[in-house]
Amino acid sequence: MSRVSLHSLPLLLGALAVLSPQVSFAQEETEAASEETSAPEAAPEVTTQVAEPAAEPVAEPVQPTNKMNFEVAPPDRALERTDYAHHGFYFRVNAGGGFLYSNINNKAASASSDGSSFSLGLDALVGGTVAPGMALGFAALTNTAVSVPVFNQNITQFHFIAGPFFDAFPNSRKGGHVGAAIGFAGTTLDSIGGGSAFGGGGAIWAGYDAWVAPDWSVGFFLRGTGAYMAGSDVESAAVGLQAMITLLHN
Repeated sequence: MSRVSLHSLPLLLGALAVLSPQVSFAQEETEAASEETSAPEAAPEVTTQVAEPAAEPVAEPVQPTNKMNFEVAPPDRALERTDYAHHGFYFRVNAGGGFLYSNINNKAASASSDGSSFSLGLDALVGGTVAPGMALGFAALTNTAVSVPVFNQNITQFHFIAGPFFDAFPNSRKGGHVGAAIGFAGTTLDSIGGGSAFGGGGAIWAGYDAWVAPDWSVGFFLRGTGAYMAGSDVESAAVGLQAMITLLHN
């Protein structure tokens, strides 16, 4: 028994020498695996941000008052009516009759004569208003005397005045008005050599117009005229008064 043991001892030692590194390597692997298993994984860090609450607006303190506000807003400006009021474009035509007095001097015969006759008047006035109820413009006024008894005969005399005028309505919504014109004047005669004369003259009038539409009115007025005219053959002074009917757009 002892003899077998002594002879087997070298074999056992050799086997141990061969197995010792393998056992040692296996032990190291086992320890490493156990360390990996036993070591816990680090948990990821979680960051939580808490939103701050929004700041609440601070209400201004109400100041107590003992006074009551009785102020009333002013009313809107009233719109001014433009219908049935004299404004804007002005156009007037007149027609009527009256008389014309004439003094005529025949220079060639060194004689003068005067006389009066029924006359027809016809006018046209064009202009515009420069202020409520005030019109300015150009007027052409005419008188035609059909039978003036001068120099022992009856003659026809045509007489005109042309120039600027004004026509005023004291109340722009009413019909009463007064006006005047001044300007160039002339006359022609159908006898006494067919003479003509030129000079200056004027006219005044007053009357009343009644509304028939927003911008139209009709009425009547009295018109007086006067002029002095001179030519190479005759001189003439003429004065007239006519009652006219009128149509007005203004």
